[in-house]
Amino acid sequence: MGQLLDFGGADLEVNRNGRLSSSQRQRLLATSLILPCLAIAIGGLVSGALWLTWVAYANAGKFAASASWENAPVWVRLVVLLPAAYALFNVRSGLLKAMRDVLGGGVRHTDGILTAETVERKSKDRRHKQTDTVVDYYYVASGKRFRVNRPAYDALLPGIACRVYYSVGTHQVLSLEAAPTDADENDSPSP
Repeated sequence: MGQLLDFGGADLEVNRNGRLSSSQRQRLLATSLILPCLAIAIGGLVSGALWLTWVAYANAGKFAASASWENAPVWVRLVVLLPAAYALFNVRSGLLKAMRDVLGGGVRHTDGILTAETVERKSKDRRHKQTDTVVDYYYVASGKRFRVNRPAYDALLPGIACRVYYSVGTHQVLSLEAAPTDADENDSPSP
């Protein structure tokens, strides 16, 4: 299971102490922060290009500062801000949760009987003007849902008592292990 969810023994040990391992922090950074930040940067670049186009047009081809933001028509301001606003709107909550995970590094766990669940949702492909059904795969433990990849979903043997370690903000599965029994809890040293 560790291979499918991308964790090892060292990651599990760090998670037991309520922290992210360095490899998990890098993975969260790559998967949860880089793409949203790239989308925001592209939105900003497109907005900047639109503004420069307006400035060039307003100054009849001269890049001078005489075309100010205050003097631009409202429709120009809206068109210029639209790409950046669209990018921010689409990544706002996920980005904040991912930043909380990467910067805070907190890990929580829940114990429970692990089950699998799928959720179907409709996704519009604007380019081909069609609607597709997308399936999201989840592990469920103690009433909490954790999104996982398809191979991890397929490998699950439902009904096993597990301890799931997950990130605080994005609720991404970091590692899991067999849930300790009461005897295991009493024999193990407290952190």
